[in-house]
Amino acid sequence: MPADLHALQELIGYNCRRAYLAVRDQAIKPIVENGLQRTWFTVMVLLHRNPGLSSREICWALGVQPPNLVASIASLEEHGLVERRPHSEDGRSLSLRLTAAGRRLITRVEREVERAELRATAMLSDEERDTLTDLLRRIYTEPPVD
Repeated sequence: MPADLHALQELIGYNCRRAYLAVRDQAIKPIVENGLQRTWFTVMVLLHRNPGLSSREICWALGVQPPNLVASIASLEEHGLVERRPHSEDGRSLSLRLTAAGRRLITRVEREVERAELRATAMLSDEERDTLTDLLRRIYTEPPVD
């Protein structure tokens, strides 16, 4: 006899976590198969769309602490995927940019991840997928109402 999951399935957090795991299991494959870590992928996508960000700006955008990002940036640089340059607006900091190799790699991997996410959410219409994305984004971008 299957377990009664009704109480859990009424919880937003439980459903978010289960959906995340289902999508992640599909989306992680192209990331790993291309020799990337999840954190690298996230940083590279951000830099691909926003060349020249500083480490501090990346931390703010992703909601992470600087110590959690330092090793990833160093690894990306060691692998020839990211380079540091003087920041155009703040002479005390460095901006980060993808190298040509980094741009080629992230362009390919991003397409593969998008296809994997479409497969993982194939039971949803395009409209439902857009609505789900919008609702999830609101949870982490808008302050809770007291």
